[in-house]
Amino acid sequence: MLFRTFFCWLMIGFATLSLMSAAPLSLPVAPFAAGVAAQNQAAPVIQAKIAMPLATQHYFDLEITFPPQNEAGTRRLQMPVWTPGSYKVRDYAKNVEAFAARDPKGEPLPWRKGDKSTWLVDVPAKTPLTVSYQLFAYTFSVRTSYIDSFYGFINPASAFLYEPGREKVSYQIAVTTPENWTVATAMPRIAEQVFLADNLDVLVDTPMVFGPLRRHEFEVAGIPHYWVIAGDVNMNEAGMTEALKKIGEVVGDLFGGYPFDRYYYLSQFRLDGARGGLEHANSTMVQASSDYFRTDKGWDYFLGLLIHEYYHAWNVKAFRDKALETFDYQNEQYTDMLWLHEGWTSYYDNLLMGRAGFWDEKQLLKAFSKELNRYYQTPGNTRQSLTEASFDAWIHLYQRDESFKNARSHYYATGALAAFALDLVIRHRSKNEASLDTVNRRLYQDYGAKGLPIDWDIVHALVSEVGTKAAGTFLDRHVRRAEAIPFDKILGYAGMTFTVPEETDKAAEKAYKPPPEVSLGIDTETRTEGLFIRHVYRERNGWSAGLDFGDELLALNGRRVTPDNFQKLLQWSHPGDVVEVLVSRSNKILTIPVKLVAKEKAKVLVFDEENATASQKSIYRALFPEDPELDKTKQQEKSWQP
Repeated sequence: MLFRTFFCWLMIGFATLSLMSAAPLSLPVAPFAAGVAAQNQAAPVIQAKIAMPLATQHYFDLEITFPPQNEAGTRRLQMPVWTPGSYKVRDYAKNVEAFAARDPKGEPLPWRKGDKSTWLVDVPAKTPLTVSYQLFAYTFSVRTSYIDSFYGFINPASAFLYEPGREKVSYQIAVTTPENWTVATAMPRIAEQVFLADNLDVLVDTPMVFGPLRRHEFEVAGIPHYWVIAGDVNMNEAGMTEALKKIGEVVGDLFGGYPFDRYYYLSQFRLDGARGGLEHANSTMVQASSDYFRTDKGWDYFLGLLIHEYYHAWNVKAFRDKALETFDYQNEQYTDMLWLHEGWTSYYDNLLMGRAGFWDEKQLLKAFSKELNRYYQTPGNTRQSLTEASFDAWIHLYQRDESFKNARSHYYATGALAAFALDLVIRHRSKNEASLDTVNRRLYQDYGAKGLPIDWDIVHALVSEVGTKAAGTFLDRHVRRAEAIPFDKILGYAGMTFTVPEETDKAAEKAYKPPPEVSLGIDTETRTEGLFIRHVYRERNGWSAGLDFGDELLALNGRRVTPDNFQKLLQWSHPGDVVEVLVSRSNKILTIPVKLVAKEKAKVLVFDEENATASQKSIYRALFPEDPELDKTKQQEKSWQP
């Protein structure tokens, strides 16, 4: 009820916020805030200050004052080693410099390191503890903090110290910015550039952006949304704002409600290839290259990224994994559910691009065809289950090595295709009266909206209820175990096949047809020194012949290989020919004979509408709507395009 009252005040406060307002973009001071503060004066609050006098040198200055304790003793302060949503130990404490501790009179307090991420400070009884430090912020990533002379941002897990045992204490954060910079964050603002996080988890889950920011404000279902832009970008911003509205509508329709009373898209742009996103409860941090938006491909990437992170406000943040219900910021936390949290989200990236009107039927089919081709080119999909891939995210997906494709399953990409197949199974078994949408809606309404966590047993039971025992069996075989997904059968539920496209009439009429393309069963990469083998596919001809990761390709059948001519030289041969591959390996020259095989042709999804049954047509059209010829009102206007 408190947030609902707050929301009413928000709508009044934001009514006058202009597009380019110089005021900090965050929640306005609610008139009742002072009263609430007065009622809770006795409640402990951790006071934090952020300043950025050395922005050009990539430093934040932080000062944090922890409330006193009744007894004298050694107090333990820690910095997280990872951030939720990104399963890799990043040891953020490595960026802390010039740490100091003092009492309220400014007298220094003795301290020492307890371990890589822990500071131990000896503090007298009933004495507040103030620590200060500089944070080197030069890694440009949604998982870290960064600042330069143009703008900065903080992922709180990478910047703030906390005191174990006081995770429920609120943080009050005062920010001092350079001239003409403003602040953007989903944290409530309780005074000018002063913000409040209810507890450590809320703090960690609420990033902050600083700079000469641009912002766009809009509503979805009466809920205020804010798109904040840091950096230069070549974009139709008004068109993108309309696209964001559409995203909010289609995702909200999917789940049947919203888990937040406000939402912030915090975006940063730069010219040197930035990309990525990280979900938070009522905001997201997203990054992209400034020149992406000159092409349809760049627009599609950014729209898909925004859909992905927005959808996470339900799947990850609202219906939350039981294994991650209480965060341990000092140690890895293991879950076997990332195939659902990331895989299902990735499936809906594509599906919702269609529902929002950003893609037509042809583009949707192309996107799913691309993912299916990748599935069949990844031997690891049948060597590691999706639950195992989820559990081992800490050591595999975030720390990939040369064996990844051959040995590991990808809980994003393969998880998305498992969701696609599961959706088809549920639709088939329910005669298209239920779908994966139904499961998502139930997970949100029965668990997420009630603050209840989920786990494998809950999801398995719900999927079996909605899609019959067959859907539960699908999870057992293709998620819990690493059995290959039988797409030939499952695609048939929607009247689809996955096949090599037929030749056009013009191509078929040619008197001469070139021989089939050939393959060494490898992927290559260009380095400054030359052309190298990046990947050797398990059980294929290059693998059996003895080609190796990291081999430098020097010659084919005595002809010098370069990055430009490699494919041309390779295509001089035919399937079944044996070529002499000259490589450099560990500074030794080797000649390796390899028998060539025909290169696998890319396949495409095809819908056989002429022969499809009524049931197949119904399922297909539910996923791939027919493009309307006359009624364009259901399609997103093209104003968002470059």
